[in-house]
Amino acid sequence: MQEKYILEILLYRISEEEFYKRFEIDLMREYERLNVTDTLSPDIKFLFEKNFDNNYGGPWNYNQVYGALKIYVLGVQIRAELWFSSNERFTRKSKNKRIFLIGEAFEIGIFPDYSNKIIIERIDKEIKRTVKNLGRIVPDLECYNNLKYLIDWKKLVLGNT
Repeated sequence: MQEKYILEILLYRISEEEFYKRFEIDLMREYERLNVTDTLSPDIKFLFEKNFDNNYGGPWNYNQVYGALKIYVLGVQIRAELWFSSNERFTRKSKNKRIFLIGEAFEIGIFPDYSNKIIIERIDKEIKRTVKNLGRIVPDLECYNNLKYLIDWKKLVLGNT
């Protein structure tokens, strides 16, 4: 039986909103620490901010990821693998971050009498349960939430039964 890969839900140490809020606070502190004033030329200010950004740990997307849920179909089940970092601490600038397959996060058997609504509810419940067990990890659910009602889950898993 062949797996049908559907999507990944990336797992972050903090939300995108929180990351950029902290970024702005830290940037303002750095301005104060170095006595950077508004009288600097725009070019020097741009270089200062670019250097700060480069040393901050990179943009939130992908640089702050500490794991993923890989959702796929196998037979008559929807499953998710958990990929997660082996780091003990999740920090903004994580050196030597490596992500490994931890194992199955969940598997949901799909029966012919299930509607797409029921399937989505079950997937949502399993994602929440999995993330809760990981502690203070924040899932990026944007793609999943944008697609979950557009996918014919029943047909994807069971075919035209």
